[in-house]
Amino acid sequence: MHEIIIRKTEELGFGCVLNGEDLSHCSKTRRITIQRSIDDGALERIKDSKVRSVFLFNVDRLPDSFMNTSIANFKLMKVLDLEDAPVDDLPEGVGNLFNLHYLSVKNTKVETLSKSIGNLLSLETLNMKYTLVRELPVEIRNLKRLRYLMVYQYNYTSITAETAARVRGGFGSLTALQKLSTIEADSQVLKELTKLRQLRKLGIRPQNGNGKDLCALIANLENLESLTVGMTSKEEILDLQSLSSPPQYLQRLYLKGNMKKLPDWIFKLKNLIRLGLELSGLTEEPIGVLQALPNLLELRLVGTYNYELFQFEQVGFQNSKN
Repeated sequence: MHEIIIRKTEELGFGCVLNGEDLSHCSKTRRITIQRSIDDGALERIKDSKVRSVFLFNVDRLPDSFMNTSIANFKLMKVLDLEDAPVDDLPEGVGNLFNLHYLSVKNTKVETLSKSIGNLLSLETLNMKYTLVRELPVEIRNLKRLRYLMVYQYNYTSITAETAARVRGGFGSLTALQKLSTIEADSQVLKELTKLRQLRKLGIRPQNGNGKDLCALIANLENLESLTVGMTSKEEILDLQSLSSPPQYLQRLYLKGNMKKLPDWIFKLKNLIRLGLELSGLTEEPIGVLQALPNLLELRLVGTYNYELFQFEQVGFQNSKN
C-alpha cells in the first residue's frame, strides 16, 4: 500500500521521494522528499522544476551542489525544511527564494545567517532551534510577514533557554510576530519590542538593571500567553516588581534570576496553568501564595528555596498535576 501511495503521488505530480535513483519521473513534481542520501547533481537533472517544498529525512550527506545550485534554482519554493540535515551554513542563494514562507534549519550546525535572509519578504516561519546561531543579522528587520522566530537551545535541567541570540536595532518593525524566543535584550531592544503587540509567546534574556523597561514591555503585550524571562545566572537580579498589570491571558510563566520575593502581580494570573521558577534570593517559602492560583496545573521549582519542607493547605492546588 505504501508503494502504491508513493507511485500515485509521483504520477499526479503531488510529490516525489528521492533515494538517489533516476529522477526523470520527478520533473513535474511540486514536493520533494529526500531520504538518506542524494547524489551529486541529482536535483540538477530535474528540468523546468515547479518544486514548492523540499523535505529531508535521515540524510547523512548533502553534496555542495544541493545548497549552492539546486535549491537556489527552485524559485517557486515555499517550504524548505532542513531539520537534522548535515548543513553547516545557508548560502547567499537562499535569499533568492522570494516565495519562501517556511524555513527550518532546526538541529543543524548552522552558525550564521546570510544577509540575503532579508530578501525573503514572504517568510512567515524561521525555525533555528538547536543551532549555533547566536546573532541575527540586521537585515532580518525586513521580514515584515514573519510570525514565528525561534532560536534557542534547552538542556532541560533549567526552565529557561540555555542560549539566546543577539539582535540589533529595527527589530520593532516585525509587527506580525506572534512567537519570539529567545533573544538577548538591552534597554533599546526592550523598548522596540513594545511595538510587537501581536506577540503570544516571548522568550527573553534581559540585561541587569533593565527591570523598569522589562515591566513596561510585559504590560504592553496584552495578548501574551507564554512568557519566559531568564537571566544568564540565578545570581543576576530579576526585577519585576514595578509591573502592576500583567497580561490577563498569560497561561505559561517561567522565571530565572535573583528575586527577594515573588511579584504581587503573579496572584492576578487567573488563567495561569504552568509556572516555573528558578530563583535565588527568595526569603519566603513560595508555596503558600502560589497554591491559591485557581487554574495552575503544573508547578516546577528549580533551586528556588533552601528549605526542605513545604507546607500545603488542604484546599490548595486543586488542579495541579505535577
